[in-house]
Amino acid sequence: MVRKRTPAKPSTTAAAAADLRAQAADLARTPLVAAPDPEDEKDAAEAELDATEVTFDFKHVDRRGNTHEGVFTNRILTVGEQQAAAATAARLAGGLPFESLDPGSAALNDAIAHMALSFTDAKTGDFRGPSWAQDLRTLYEQEIILELWKKVVAHERRFFRLDEVAESGQEPAE
Repeated sequence: MVRKRTPAKPSTTAAAAADLRAQAADLARTPLVAAPDPEDEKDAAEAELDATEVTFDFKHVDRRGNTHEGVFTNRILTVGEQQAAAATAARLAGGLPFESLDPGSAALNDAIAHMALSFTDAKTGDFRGPSWAQDLRTLYEQEIILELWKKVVAHERRFFRLDEVAESGQEPAE
């Protein structure tokens, strides 16, 4: 008696093997991505520390519910520009001796004078921020200026590595 053979159905093992072969072929076509080099990450962190310019988003809602927002580009001032900012701060005091100003007014004048230069492109003289901030003296609330100033100070602390000095317990160089 001759038996008729029925074609064998692919077993689940054969199907799984074919699926694995297809996945392996896909993987073989996918380029390998190298693991990030810790030195590259260190270099990127150093570059960020050494950046003389930084661009940041700013958004502040004042006490009256008005929103002040925009993108600013701040730059580290040269020594000459720092002197110019100090002279501007003195002019903002209206000719009063520095000692006669209350600490809050003196700090506000310093911040306004500094940011008037640090938000300006040194080569073109273009202001690099939203139009509402071109003359910070026209604002009604000091809090907006102080919040902006925090961003500028954070950039300067990174650039001059003042946080590292504070952590080490050393006195900053004068």
